[in-house]
Amino acid sequence: MLPGDINTAIMVHLRSFQGFFLSFLGPCFLKQFYRNMVESPHGIALVICHGDEVVGFACGSDDTAQFYRDLIRTRWMKLSLAALPAMIRRPSTALRLLRATFIKSKEANEKEAPGELSSIAIHPDWEARGLGRALLLAFIEDMRSTGKAELTLTTDRDNNERVNAFYLNSGFIPAGEEKTPEGRWLRRYTIKL
Repeated sequence: MLPGDINTAIMVHLRSFQGFFLSFLGPCFLKQFYRNMVESPHGIALVICHGDEVVGFACGSDDTAQFYRDLIRTRWMKLSLAALPAMIRRPSTALRLLRATFIKSKEANEKEAPGELSSIAIHPDWEARGLGRALLLAFIEDMRSTGKAELTLTTDRDNNERVNAFYLNSGFIPAGEEKTPEGRWLRRYTIKL
């Protein structure tokens, strides 16, 4: 992903993740998040295109804790301002955002810590063409090149059969479940690299 791809990736994100927390924070917040993904030495951000049009993306980090520390250090003011409309609409957003960001920035960043796939999305008009699998395989290969031995991801456990089947069919194995304070059940997957 190049800086010029970020706005289109945001549009794909918003179409693919309707009703999700990052989408609720809005495009200005997503712009700062994905810009950090592109600029951080710990971010991995890929796009898949049809001609010049970005139709999907995958992003994550080879060191989640350092990625989030970079995000807070370099973009805290812009992120705060970008999230302000969402926090006004729903004040509990501030606590959730702080909890998510600071927990991620405190995670172990030892060499053995796994890499993380944060988001992968294909524009709904381009689904069911094998692009998601191609993008996932490219992301796995990029993560493997960092020297990581393992890749993890987290997704919704419930009402998410197609996505869960996609990861299982791609070689990921379930590695636990947890319930968020908001009552959402998440399933963690892992794959050896």
